[in-house]
Amino acid sequence: MPIQVESGVPPLTEKFLAAVFDLAQKHDALVVADEVQTGVGRTGKFLAQEGWPGKPDITCLAKGIASGFPWGTTLLNERTTKLLSPGDHGSTFGGNPLAFAAALATLDVIEKEHLVANAQKQGAHLSAALAKVPGVKEVRGFGLLIGVELATPIAKLVKVDAEQDGLLVNAIGESVLRLAPPLLVTQTQVDDAVAILEKVISRRLA
Repeated sequence: MPIQVESGVPPLTEKFLAAVFDLAQKHDALVVADEVQTGVGRTGKFLAQEGWPGKPDITCLAKGIASGFPWGTTLLNERTTKLLSPGDHGSTFGGNPLAFAAALATLDVIEKEHLVANAQKQGAHLSAALAKVPGVKEVRGFGLLIGVELATPIAKLVKVDAEQDGLLVNAIGESVLRLAPPLLVTQTQVDDAVAILEKVISRRLA
């Protein structure tokens, strides 16, 4: 996964990624990118791997690709495409017409409403605003996938307080909050979210 979503949202460094591709080339190994949580515009790019020092041989997508309808897809490059012939790989629910319709509709909305660009714009605004909140030690991530490390281990308490005030967040451990707003979030909604977090963090630090 290009960003360790379940471990506080630390992104992989360019040096680490370069080493991965160097080792894969040296040992003739495949590089597989798990973009189930980071793909489809979440990071302000359609795929988080854009700009990497190499291209994965296989990319896995799901969740956001069909707006929550159960569907996943696997992207192959020229090398891995040659490894499969029709009939080599199948699944119980493969080829579901409704799932394909949901995915196509999702991609259509993402393109027409410029939601990848919106994720980049609003994500940058959200990160900058969160960095100014007293009690926040670090803000990391890309686009609308953000980890907020607090200076004190109150993340789980802040999560409960924020939800009571109408804001859904996740606590990753004792000190990190994870935010993943919808791609169509507005600046007003971002500002409202930051105001709620500032209020509840301040309350817990008092």
